[in-house]
Amino acid sequence: MDRIAEVIAEYDQQGEHRTGTRVDEKSASWLVRALAGCGVAARLERFELTRFDPSKAEVVASGQRRHGLPAFDGGVTGADGVRGRLGALGSNAEIATLRIAPSPRAELFERFERARIAGAHRAILVLPERGAEHGDLALINAERFATPDATPVVQLAGSHTFALEEGARAGVQAQVTVLAERTPAFALNVTARIRGLDPEAAPLVVMTPRSGWWSCASERGGGLAALLEIARALYDAPPRRDVVLVASSGHELGHLGLHAYLSAHSALATAHAWLHLGANFAAARGEVFVQTSSDEMASLARETFGAAGRPPDRIVGPETPPLGEVREVASRPYFSVLGTNAYFHAPDDRWPYAVDLEKTARLCHALTLVARRLAS
Repeated sequence: MDRIAEVIAEYDQQGEHRTGTRVDEKSASWLVRALAGCGVAARLERFELTRFDPSKAEVVASGQRRHGLPAFDGGVTGADGVRGRLGALGSNAEIATLRIAPSPRAELFERFERARIAGAHRAILVLPERGAEHGDLALINAERFATPDATPVVQLAGSHTFALEEGARAGVQAQVTVLAERTPAFALNVTARIRGLDPEAAPLVVMTPRSGWWSCASERGGGLAALLEIARALYDAPPRRDVVLVASSGHELGHLGLHAYLSAHSALATAHAWLHLGANFAAARGEVFVQTSSDEMASLARETFGAAGRPPDRIVGPETPPLGEVREVASRPYFSVLGTNAYFHAPDDRWPYAVDLEKTARLCHALTLVARRLAS
């Protein structure tokens, strides 16, 4: 448990883990050293991107100036911004408001995306689904980062929700300004390979994202801790098949790093299985769920998580499209663990109060059992 606490605390203290930033680069080097401490030689695989560097995202309405962050796959305005009436998404107002969660319901997200793509509004203001109960920003991932929209989108803290929704009902005039630069940059995937006893056997791939909007202690810390526990266990007692480890950047930008990795390693299309160490399973007071590609994988979840003393709260089968990076490899056998999180995509996702350490330790043990079974 102490090892897991040290990993999450260190990751938390590094800063905001946004893709292509200095923190992201330093965090990659830290993970290489941590894997070396498990006996595993890792490497850095670079990919190029155009980083989105915002300098202003604000709305002025009813005499109040409110600051937020733009959508990283949205558009920008000129220095004078855009003006118009506030109204609900889908109305004829020039500036729309809507409440949406960091992991939006599919139908709401589709409405949001259609409005952006169609240019239905001159700008869109995004408010947390829980409204004023959530004081901080809770950002939406930039799923269209590689092909950004022209519509400027400003994401605001929940403390602004009631005033802006009241303004939307009244149709008050507002001004929205989004300024940003797009800067050539690079980011790094951390990869390694643990050799198995049978070089002819198709490998197991263990993957986890390592980037995100903020410190991401419970969102990403559990996956990184589990990756290191799996690396240590399989290095000490090599399994039958090779195990490929991938900790990708670009998670919050439409899985940019994983796309780069899959493009560079097309042979992994024939991997034996994919084990996805997803978001939030380390979170305090959150549930844990497993996504599986088959009944066999679901049975494996019940057996291993039960043996570790933390059965999943639910198991989702292949009839439901999977969430997270595993959706990029869903045509192959997969096992994916995720959770719910009161601090998801928010600045307050910090060590130690956002993390349930005992639960995380049990789940890391369970995931080590899963990795060993799949690699054997």
